[in-house]
Amino acid sequence: MNRLEKKLVKQVHGILAAQPYRTFKPKELAKQIRVSKPDYPAFRDMLKRLANEGKIAKYKSNHYGLMKRATVIEGVLHVKTQGYGFLITEEGEEDVFVSQKNMGVALNGDTVRVQLFAHTKGKSREGRVIEVVKRARRNIVGTFHRTRRFAFVEPDDLKITRDIFIHEGDTLNAKDGQK
Repeated sequence: MNRLEKKLVKQVHGILAAQPYRTFKPKELAKQIRVSKPDYPAFRDMLKRLANEGKIAKYKSNHYGLMKRATVIEGVLHVKTQGYGFLITEEGEEDVFVSQKNMGVALNGDTVRVQLFAHTKGKSREGRVIEVVKRARRNIVGTFHRTRRFAFVEPDDLKITRDIFIHEGDTLNAKDGQK
């Protein structure tokens, strides 16, 4: 992180700490810090990175705020064949809904940390995976496919709803259609 970025991070933390119960759109933060238009995409990427690192919180509707300890919980992710999942905690708390787009790289059975979104009255708790703590499995069985530019495995497990991309050097000479 360069000096300018460190300064921006400090300014963002200052704004969020001054109003800890409020969330901000990226443009609101950029305006308060006076980020120029050409620098805005890099600023937005910096906010995403800070959220992924758990240094600030990203809430629904692309809003950012302070990370509150109570907003992050750990448990086992149970994925449905439709692609969404539920976080089940050891404490037996209410399940947390995780949409497919908020699952990140987590797979069925993984132990994950989930950042909770602000609770909406009448709706179940919802969140997004911010970290895979422990993988439930090391191997995934599926059908190998190769295209001109990349290779991937289409998993047999219906609860894994996305293909697993394979780097060209890691194909182990597998042939298209092999298991």
